[in-house]
Amino acid sequence: MQLNRHHVFDHDGGSCLIDPENMRVQDIAADTAALVRRVACDPSGRVSSEEAHALRSLGLLDEQPSPYTPDGDFAVMKIALFVAQDCNLRCTYCYGGEGGTYGSKSRMSRQTALESVDWLFNNAGDNEVVSIGFFGGEPLLAYELIKEVVGYGRDKAIEHGIRVRFSITTNASLLTDEKVAFLKDNDVHTTVSFDGPKEVQDRQRPLPQNVGSYDKVVPRIKKLLKVLPDSPCRA
Repeated sequence: MQLNRHHVFDHDGGSCLIDPENMRVQDIAADTAALVRRVACDPSGRVSSEEAHALRSLGLLDEQPSPYTPDGDFAVMKIALFVAQDCNLRCTYCYGGEGGTYGSKSRMSRQTALESVDWLFNNAGDNEVVSIGFFGGEPLLAYELIKEVVGYGRDKAIEHGIRVRFSITTNASLLTDEKVAFLKDNDVHTTVSFDGPKEVQDRQRPLPQNVGSYDKVVPRIKKLLKVLPDSPCRA
């Protein structure tokens, strides 16, 4: 019994399970943590139906067999475009390395972006809706490319007779009236990376030279929320 990707660790209050695929974290009981570790260490061991149900409820076992076939024939629902391997913040915990570079600072080319959109629609199968996400680094460093991809994606959606949705995860520091209006007009689901109180935000998500970002970011977040009040935060 092969478990989906996960991490289990202990802390002062008990045990915690991380689901990296769905970016989900949850506390689990000690006996559940022991079960997860046992199955991970011995995938061929015996597991009761109750234990399998518990693992499935945690997202560690798929509800049904994967739709992917050995020859790679599958329908694509969503792509994430890392349009900028670069960032204007220097978050202390960045998993993308120094400045969100993932080891090399670069921007996605127009050709790569548009070919990726083509690939999405050409492999959408019977899906009635597909999604395009913009990520980084800080994706708004590539704002002009994002605008072009959104327009191109909408044209492709009409051509293929399906709907397209857009999303973006941004640190909000580059938001302007124009960009906020663009996100609203194009129904781009916007998630803001923000850690909370000034002392926390400034310590964990500084600008270069260790300058705090709270005072720069908060007015822009308020500007966004006036137009897109349901925008969530990722801390």
